[in-house]
Amino acid sequence: MIEDTDQRARAVALGAYLKSLRTGAEMSLRDVEEATGKEVSNAYLSQLETGKIAKPSPNILHSLATVFGASYE
Repeated sequence: MIEDTDQRARAVALGAYLKSLRTGAEMSLRDVEEATGKEVSNAYLSQLETGKIAKPSPNILHSLATVFGASYE
């Protein structure tokens, strides 16, 4: 149970961070979808930002880091 709570908290924190990067770049969800060559759909990014997806693949995170000019780590 604690593990689930920790995982949920990390997912929410990651989502908030991704949303802050996107809004800081003044990009819509669809803008990000286009910038990633549709590798990251706007629906998937929305689920990431709301914490519904807890473990995105490294490829997704790399694509988002590239678009936002953020460190992959």
